[in-house]
Amino acid sequence: MKKILFLLIPLAIVIVVLIFYYTSRSQKVENTQVTSQQEAETKFVSGQEPLFKRSKLENVVSNESIAKWGFGLAGNSLIYVDPYFSIIRRNLASGQEEEIYKSVTQVSSVRIVSNGKSCIVQMYAKEQMQSFFLGEDSIKQLSNTITGWAISGLTGHLVDEEKQTLALDNTGAVEKKLKREYLTSRSKEMTCQTVDYDAEALSGKIECGGNTKGFSTSVNALDGIYNNDQVALVTYTKDAGGHAILYDKNGTELLRLSKIETSSVLTTSEGFYVLSKPVDFESDKNSENGVAFVTNSGEIKTILDSDADGSYSFDSIGLTEGYLFLREGPMVFKIKALQ
Repeated sequence: MKKILFLLIPLAIVIVVLIFYYTSRSQKVENTQVTSQQEAETKFVSGQEPLFKRSKLENVVSNESIAKWGFGLAGNSLIYVDPYFSIIRRNLASGQEEEIYKSVTQVSSVRIVSNGKSCIVQMYAKEQMQSFFLGEDSIKQLSNTITGWAISGLTGHLVDEEKQTLALDNTGAVEKKLKREYLTSRSKEMTCQTVDYDAEALSGKIECGGNTKGFSTSVNALDGIYNNDQVALVTYTKDAGGHAILYDKNGTELLRLSKIETSSVLTTSEGFYVLSKPVDFESDKNSENGVAFVTNSGEIKTILDSDADGSYSFDSIGLTEGYLFLREGPMVFKIKALQ
């Protein structure tokens, strides 16, 4: 009996180890499998009757520095940096403004990003970055170890340090630390990152993964990654024009977009707001565009469009309090959101 046990126990251990190995290996393959499939249909975000016309736009604010640096949204507050590099908070209900920070040094560049719930303002001066986190009625300066421009997403914001990326929640606290990559996008249940992406050669891979499902795909001339819990929108430049591919979380192509502004995508849990652009970035009509909503299933809803209603030249999009905010030069307009 002892001899039998002596033989069975090691055998059982080997079987358990083998089961664990192959289970782990199969999960890893599922998370990193490169997609190889037929391309989805390519569509344009304009060309159909828009839901609204310019008369429905409401002017919210106008300031010359908004044309240069943009704006952010945090609840019922609109944030911008004035020509003197002061951070201004504008109450969207009352229209009242207050200066909440005044720079004491000459600033060479500004970046403002937001997800509607909170906002990050960054000022670059004298080879040093200053980053500020803003809630609806609060402001705090972030660590001076931040070296890169911030990115906003559904769950908060991503800021780069020298060797890692910090995921900040909507209170400004560090929620997670990620390996630093060329581009990262994150929702509650899925994270997308470039892998070994060569910014000079414009080539590499994107990996998107959640709990057990995920995919990876090769990319070239990458401009941006945007994702929610269900899908990922990857934008890129080809033939001097802006394009995008919508993937589900298994890596299946749902839709291809053409003639879009690749750097001004706004992510929601139900899909993405995108700006249209002429196919040729050098076109004389490049200032004309429109805005549309692309659902998680790949349906396109045109909201405003130059082809159907005068001329638009939107630069960026924001969403808060049930309204869509659109920057056009020094002005910010609002219109009722689709969701």
